[in-house]
Amino acid sequence: MRLWSQEQMNHFKVTFHSDSLIECGVKNDLWKLEEVTDRNGNAWSTTYRLTDKGSRMLTAIDLQESGRGHQILLKGPYRIEVTGITNGSQPDTRNVAFRWDID
Repeated sequence: MRLWSQEQMNHFKVTFHSDSLIECGVKNDLWKLEEVTDRNGNAWSTTYRLTDKGSRMLTAIDLQESGRGHQILLKGPYRIEVTGITNGSQPDTRNVAFRWDID
């Protein structure tokens, strides 16, 4: 419990490889596409930003256009149930399947 109270275990980074993750998050109001502007208000790029609903469950997002390597920092406290572990493609690595629930 001490680690939770000091927020050392209150965040969990997950990397997703999914072509449907961005659309799913937009549909469920977790993030939305916004323009990035300079000091003068000129739009020069777009990025996905957390909505109020998304901010209650997630700490940060880094979504990629390619569908590979989306990084999401989950906000705790949460419960994780490991549903499977297999050997990874590199020595001493594992692929872990899990389910998480917001507490």
